[in-house]
Amino acid sequence: IDKANLEVYPEILLQGLSSRAVKIYLRYMADVVELFGVNETLVAEELQETLNLEIALARIFPTYEERQNQSSLYNPITVADLQRLYPVAMWKKYLKYLLDIPKFQLTDEDVINLRVPKYLNDLEDLLKNTSNRVIANYIMWRVVSSSIPYLTSRLGDLKLNFTKVLTGAGSPKPRMKECLNETLYSPTNLETKQDRYRHQYKTPVPFPKKKTTAISPIPESSALAQFKLRRE
Repeated sequence: IDKANLEVYPEILLQGLSSRAVKIYLRYMADVVELFGVNETLVAEELQETLNLEIALARIFPTYEERQNQSSLYNPITVADLQRLYPVAMWKKYLKYLLDIPKFQLTDEDVINLRVPKYLNDLEDLLKNTSNRVIANYIMWRVVSSSIPYLTSRLGDLKLNFTKVLTGAGSPKPRMKECLNETLYSPTNLETKQDRYRHQYKTPVPFPKKKTTAISPIPESSALAQFKLRRE
């Protein structure tokens, strides 16, 4: 178990609400909400609270330096102790859902690796001091945002324009190529197929390997590049 992923780089969120990139992120949230038929003025305060929660999540992220000590990232713990020490979630149910391996029974004695225990402590404190409505709004926002690549082209254009500001990303992939990549190379999809095949035929199955491509340099005009320049 490790830290969560955020919609925007934590380093950018930590710049606060005065940051140009964070303001653009809030604008992106509002534009997406409007395309779903919600009046932006009616939910402006809730969008702001949702963003504030994500900024708070960025604040409790372990730093880059903290994650360089590999030995500190190895913290074995049983499922039972995980639930007892960190009751912020129903861990056994969650882990069963993630694993989804036929004929595999997760028990309280099974051991997992908790990479950053302090993160879970801080997360629990944060959630206890956040209203259920704000938490629910944030969860729904992340569900909607992560689903945008599979929705309409108008929503896809919004996400592309937002990503361009942060990273300087270019044109989107053709929809057919996106669907093919998602079907063949999605980590969850691939692992599930392999596990089910192993259980059925008692032998590993070779899946096509994803081609590696060189990553283009981030344009100097992007918000992320400007942030890195300021740090240097």
